[in-house]
Amino acid sequence: MLILLALQPVLLCTADDELLLTEIVFSKEESISRWIDVPGRGLTRYYAQNEPLWGSLIYESAGVSSKRPIRDGGCCPTALAIALRALVPEEELPMLEKAASVPFSLCICSLNRASCDAHHERYILTSPRDYERFLPLALADFAAGNNRAKVQSRSAARGTASGFIRYAADAYGIETVFTLDRDEALRALDEGKSVVALAGHDGAFTNVGHYVFIASRDDERIYFLDPLCRTEYKTNFAKVITIIEPGLVSIEMKDLRYAYLNSYIIFSTGQ
Repeated sequence: MLILLALQPVLLCTADDELLLTEIVFSKEESISRWIDVPGRGLTRYYAQNEPLWGSLIYESAGVSSKRPIRDGGCCPTALAIALRALVPEEELPMLEKAASVPFSLCICSLNRASCDAHHERYILTSPRDYERFLPLALADFAAGNNRAKVQSRSAARGTASGFIRYAADAYGIETVFTLDRDEALRALDEGKSVVALAGHDGAFTNVGHYVFIASRDDERIYFLDPLCRTEYKTNFAKVITIIEPGLVSIEMKDLRYAYLNSYIIFSTGQ
């Protein structure tokens, strides 16, 4: 007896299909990363490390076995993205690639090739618009080792070290100054330079250590763009933080000591 079996067609996922899926995922608009009207500064590009569009992407260096997402410990490249975008025109943002070992790319699980075990097809950042949208991810990849300077600032320890920052800024011709002097940092802010501060553990911003962007100040308050977008703070001295809107917060100058700002990075065009 001849028995005929009706087989369902097997659907194979091609590389083109995978790339299309990746493109569809990243074609969605950001939900909490946006332009924010900062008092005393005006519209400023804000990026959130916990942006739902990319917060779950794995952010690790080659050879690290853990699978930490960028929403956990991605404050350093995200704060740097805010600082650089404030100084660099959109059309010049792709200049970062000249300092990379390989083109910056994204897939549905990771922000760099080293973190992807599935060998997904990757979306390559090419246009100014790509870099405008995904600048913190490109900088995180840079920090994880995708750079010609051979620095690797994303280690097995929590967070990201600052060693990569000068090399990333150099790609744009941006000068960097590291200082412990708060007054020097605030003077630079008044001069229109970008300033990132490292907030120490157990302060108003963080229990573990955190980078924030100092956006502006007036006679009474200093305004921050916090890469970790929050609707409330559960930290020591959280009561000194006023949330103007998620991502944009302020602290009265008289209470600034409770932020535990330990060091500062000043970025300028040198002009």
